[in-house]
Amino acid sequence: MRRWAEFVLSHRKWVVVFWVLVAVAGAIVSGSVSKRLTYDYSLPGEPGTQTAQLIKETFGNGGYTAPYLVSVSFPEGL
Repeated sequence: MRRWAEFVLSHRKWVVVFWVLVAVAGAIVSGSVSKRLTYDYSLPGEPGTQTAQLIKETFGNGGYTAPYLVSVSFPEGL
């Protein structure tokens, strides 16, 4: 660790330049990488996929979105 710290401290400018280049390269590459990300967790033949298809066929949309669940709580005895 001492050698590493001495190297970094003696080459401060080059270390800063290196990290700036890494940040710029990351920013450039992030545009193409984000296009490849997908949020589709459905697998053909699984109950969730079949249900999503049935919802879409029945109602025309909404089968592939996260559902909203409404719950009502009543006091005990009602």
